[in-house]
Amino acid sequence: PGPFRIRQSPTTELSLLSLLPSSSYRLSICPSFPSIYLLCLISIAIPPFSLASPPICTPQVHFGSPNPSRPLPRMFEDSYACVEQIKSMGGSENSSLTPWNPCKAETMDIKISSHILLPSPHDNFFPFARLNISVTVFDRTVADAVFLRLECLEAASGEDTYCHSLPPSHIAKYGRTIWPCRGASVGKEETSPFSLSFDCFHLFPNSVYHVNVTAFPSGCSSTLTVTIPALKEAYPLLSKFYNHQNKDKDLGSFPWAPMLLVDMTASEDGVWLRASIPSGAEWRVIELRLYKVNDGGGAGLIPHKEFHLSNDGNGSETGVKWVDADRGQYVLMGFIPRHDCSLHCESSSPVCSPCSYTRLPFHLERDYWTEGTAVLRRTKDVGVWVLPLCLGLVAACCLIAALYVRHVRRAAAKRTRDIPLTDRPLTLLLYSDDCEEHSRVVRELASVLESYAHVAFDQEDLLTNASLIPFDWLARSLAAAVKIVVVISPSTPILLQRERQLRPRRPYPDMLQPALKEISRDLCKPISRVAFVRLSYSPPLPDEFGMLGGKCFDLPSELPRLVSFIHGMHTEETKEYSMAGRETNSLESLREAIVEMERWMEGAGEEWLEKRLEPIGSGSTAFDTERIELRGATMPIENREVEGLLPADEDEEEEGEGGETTGASLLSRNPSAAPRVHELLPPDSDSSDD
Repeated sequence: PGPFRIRQSPTTELSLLSLLPSSSYRLSICPSFPSIYLLCLISIAIPPFSLASPPICTPQVHFGSPNPSRPLPRMFEDSYACVEQIKSMGGSENSSLTPWNPCKAETMDIKISSHILLPSPHDNFFPFARLNISVTVFDRTVADAVFLRLECLEAASGEDTYCHSLPPSHIAKYGRTIWPCRGASVGKEETSPFSLSFDCFHLFPNSVYHVNVTAFPSGCSSTLTVTIPALKEAYPLLSKFYNHQNKDKDLGSFPWAPMLLVDMTASEDGVWLRASIPSGAEWRVIELRLYKVNDGGGAGLIPHKEFHLSNDGNGSETGVKWVDADRGQYVLMGFIPRHDCSLHCESSSPVCSPCSYTRLPFHLERDYWTEGTAVLRRTKDVGVWVLPLCLGLVAACCLIAALYVRHVRRAAAKRTRDIPLTDRPLTLLLYSDDCEEHSRVVRELASVLESYAHVAFDQEDLLTNASLIPFDWLARSLAAAVKIVVVISPSTPILLQRERQLRPRRPYPDMLQPALKEISRDLCKPISRVAFVRLSYSPPLPDEFGMLGGKCFDLPSELPRLVSFIHGMHTEETKEYSMAGRETNSLESLREAIVEMERWMEGAGEEWLEKRLEPIGSGSTAFDTERIELRGATMPIENREVEGLLPADEDEEEEGEGGETTGASLLSRNPSAAPRVHELLPPDSDSSDD
């Protein structure tokens, strides 16, 4: 069953000769050197029973039911013949290269244990350990031939002949290393269960082995990793054997550590960690500590898991299933917890005593995951690549969508859309009465806008309806207007300074300067109602309005944009607007008025505007522009005090044509909002400017 080696000593030299079958054969192998003759003669003279060695063992086959007519099983007691038989049946010579095809627990049961062989007073060998492998086959369709193989993975001692000391004759005979192999074939004539046991594989301390069980015709294979600690720590019987002074000492008082086994083929979703209990050992709990080998920097072993095996009296082997095991290199350590020792002792602690332990390194070449864990792990692994891919796809989709929207907008900008104007929003037209020519331009502009909106215009309302109070009309118009259009004229920047005002040319004051405060307040709103209009002779938009985001339209070229603004449509500079059904000659009057204003300004010189201005508070009529109170268009205005505008007495009846409501007035369209008739009077001589 593999090379058997005895420690070198004068006594053991004799034991090598005791393995020979007869004295004559012993003489034939004695060397011719005179110094060895004496040893040869002594070996002949000493009775063979005093030089006894462990007997050679063979595989044992037992059947579940007796049958005298059953043919004898075929035994494979030579490693070379065993391996050749495996190859002839479709298997692999190297057990580690066997494809993943584990044998099911319901068809075959595998038990592995070890025991110590102690010499008797007449034996001439040192104690050593043997591995016992027992395989029970329940289904003969799965296995009628079973083979047992032992492969050395790691040896801490040079005495391990499996790993270090194969004889040269072995290589010379076979041309390669053939690991120990034994097997038996029972034939296909019966279906009764059978068991194969072999008790002769030699275990060396701290060596790591692969035990492989292969069955045919199914070809299933189970592999276990096995190791034992030092012999005295693995078997309490050996400690008692060497303790001559306290032979009556209880076995439970000797420290020991279990034989460890890692079964990597018993389950697809986990790895079985097992511990084999030696004969006569006493224990309550076995602690298994699992460490993962750190391939990178830092600590060599990383604590991974801990398991506890309790003594429930089920036999000499117990284990625990480690589920969701990841592939990698691991180290399993098993020991018996005791009050007088510890697994890890600090070098600075002289009191601490290390416990006896078993160390088993093993490697998992695949992942042992449950279905749920496999789904999560694969999702996580795939997510490392899927997440960036998804983000890239989302970014690409967003880019494509942005390009599509841009393309659609550009295409829409090139298309002509007809938008019907279904209503005419109320629009207040404000301006400064610079001169008669400028007022004519504003009248023409109001005439043009009247086709698209209801225009509140002082020349149409205040000059045609004497019953309207100017500031009352202004307050109501500011409150009711949907949009406010301000015409920029040469006097606008000067009026913004509020130091000078225009001399009135009409029976009411200029309407732009009193409304400046409300215009500025409206520009600060998120959606402003105010738009500014520039003509060819108008100055640039004042910074006071430009900083507040006021919209400015150049007329008559941007009249369609102004109409779009009045109707609440978004005006974009990249789009072209036109008004269908509007004839070109309809704007001729506006253009002619603008040209006439430009000619007048050229002939009037640069001093014409200075002649129209006067300081605020001087002149024949002074108006308080800061005390205008704005109310809702449908609310009556009460308690209004405006210097220069005094209401009539309540008992005074309305008289004259000025008291009649005309169709030219916008506010007169609402009878409930018609104001009372007031008479324009000069201010009191003692009135102050504030």
